[in-house]
Amino acid sequence: MRVVVVGATGNVGTSVVSALAADEAVESIVGLARRPRGPAHPKVRWERADVRLTDLTSAFAGADAVVHLAWLLQPSHREPHMRAVNVDGSARVFAAAAEAGVKTLVYASSVGAYAAAPTGDRPLGESWPATGIASAFYGRHKALVEYFARETGNPALLGELRLAAQSVALTIFVLAGNTLLRPLVNAIDRIPLNERTSEATYEISVTTDSKRAGEARDVMNERLEEASYPVRETKIVFHSNDNVEVSAILVPLAVEPDDLDSVVADLSKMPGVSHATWHVSALE
Repeated sequence: MRVVVVGATGNVGTSVVSALAADEAVESIVGLARRPRGPAHPKVRWERADVRLTDLTSAFAGADAVVHLAWLLQPSHREPHMRAVNVDGSARVFAAAAEAGVKTLVYASSVGAYAAAPTGDRPLGESWPATGIASAFYGRHKALVEYFARETGNPALLGELRLAAQSVALTIFVLAGNTLLRPLVNAIDRIPLNERTSEATYEISVTTDSKRAGEARDVMNERLEEASYPVRETKIVFHSNDNVEVSAILVPLAVEPDDLDSVVADLSKMPGVSHATWHVSALE
């Protein structure tokens, strides 16, 4: 088996590389990192790579499995930079693995991907919404990556990760590399919610005229991107020349109402916009 480890020099990455190197079923390992200075081993080849820029499809060519561990926690004051690595970089890894025909892909998710839950002793299961917590960039990023992985629709991106004491057995893909840790946290109290705890979908809409509909859509998308709320779908509905509804449905994530209030306030000031609002609906 030939395995490529992305983010191979981090705390988890070095342990994974060591475990794979000790596994007789693994013939060769390629460790990818921005600064590839890992320990020498006959099975391991180190290569420089950046998930934002490197041609990952070529790097994954011929691999039986890819383990994706690249992630930034700092600098937290530069979230766009971290998002480019954590979210956009992960999306590039998933796409490249699919294009290269990699049959096994492992991604390390986190309990931080879960939405907040009511306090109490009731344990939560794997079906709990993975929409993150709006006030924490880490949870937002993890939730986004899980969403994008599921949206690929590629059967190769679904499966299971099994951890052995001294090795990592790569089977069919696991979306959450921390699956074994999640049940330990399910019983821990989480941040209380006043809203329903089911997954929700948020929609922002403005009413304008037909001449300004395109501009309203573009400004809406720009403002939402600046606020770190990716758009899943944009719609323009023409009721008449003077009554055109432009709306954006967000990727399911935890949302701070004040953020959307600010976006709506900006949109309402645009020339030709007669009404701007946002609303949320629950998805059972």
